[in-house]
Amino acid sequence: MELLVQEQVWYGLFFATLLVALSLYLGKRSQYWHLPSKPLAGKVSIPQTVGAFLLYIFLTIVLAPLIWILIRGFLPDISSLSDYGRGWIQVSAALFLFGFMCGYLFLQKQEVQEEILGKFSWKSVGAGLGSLLLCYPFVFFLSVLGSIFSLLIWGEFELDQVAVVMVRKTIGHPGLFLAMVITVVFFVPIVEELLFRGFLQSVLRRYLGRSAAIILTAIFFALVHYAPSQGTGNLQLLLSLFALSFFLCYVYEREQSLYAPITTHIAFNALNVLFISI
Repeated sequence: MELLVQEQVWYGLFFATLLVALSLYLGKRSQYWHLPSKPLAGKVSIPQTVGAFLLYIFLTIVLAPLIWILIRGFLPDISSLSDYGRGWIQVSAALFLFGFMCGYLFLQKQEVQEEILGKFSWKSVGAGLGSLLLCYPFVFFLSVLGSIFSLLIWGEFELDQVAVVMVRKTIGHPGLFLAMVITVVFFVPIVEELLFRGFLQSVLRRYLGRSAAIILTAIFFALVHYAPSQGTGNLQLLLSLFALSFFLCYVYEREQSLYAPITTHIAFNALNVLFISI
């Protein structure tokens, strides 16, 4: 059985390599690999970016545990809180995060908002969808590569991202499942794009240049998704998320509009949810 799994992984790597080659070719034919000669003006400051991350950290790391402690006060036996109850708490927390992050953006100066968001156009949306088609082979390739490294180092590999586990647990509850899908597909991508591309990438571009901003933001985005509960799957997930993030950063620079990476991210999460559901 283990030998069969190893063979499948190597076949997967070969297939992924072919897809990457095709993606590179299509990107060249469509002139996707060309960035505008003039990058976005540097309006986003370090204090504004630090403020965005402090708000994010407070809402996810400080506020969430406080709410959990409150719940424990009413439910001393924490096991009495079912996956159903936990699911609604997670959905509610995500909605709070979405609301506060959007509110924080609109508290900034108009010129900062305009730089972060850019202009909405269907061209940007189309570019976002096109980026998904070009980036998926790279995500697949690095995911397979990560599974090979995991097999060589630990003799096994897992592939259960925290968000995936979260969605799976709600499948038996239609209402909660729909709410979780909307959260994972729409609200989470918007928050993450606003934070990582809108604030972090913009401030890194201002001080370090466009190339460094793309690479550093992609690395940081991947590392933030590390979770001990993902076990050996962390390597596989972090590598694949680095590829996704790199393309999200790239299409943001290419289109100079946050609506492009938001579209890519939404479509990517929607595909993953579809794979979970079938």
